[in-house]
Amino acid sequence: MKTKPQYGYSKTLDYAYEDVLVKVTEELKKEGFGVITEIDVKETLKKKLGVDFKKYKILGASHPRDGESMCEGRSEREVIEMAKDPVCGMQVDEKKSAGSSRNKGRTYYFCSTSCKGQFEKDPEKFLKDTKK
Repeated sequence: MKTKPQYGYSKTLDYAYEDVLVKVTEELKKEGFGVITEIDVKETLKKKLGVDFKKYKILGASHPRDGESMCEGRSEREVIEMAKDPVCGMQVDEKKSAGSSRNKGRTYYFCSTSCKGQFEKDPEKFLKDTKK
């Protein structure tokens, strides 16, 4: 039986969603972390797929002490091999992506086979908002 990969942790709390986001960000800051990226999954799924979803944000946090070690011993090319999944907007490691697809001479990388499949059915739907 194939298990689903776990991409994060969840916990049910008796607090307002917005209050929890503020508190988590404050606690990360106390530990020296900064939120360097924020993905509003609800908004992205509605905009890209027309799907209603619960309030859900992905916070990408980083600590300065990790910055150098993450890049240590890597070439400049290796450091920048992240791509934005055109369907859901997630940052995807090109080498570890769930798949890729070429369209009009450009390669797009995906976080899941579901995103890849949606893209391949109607690439123009997802490329109209892509900038570059």
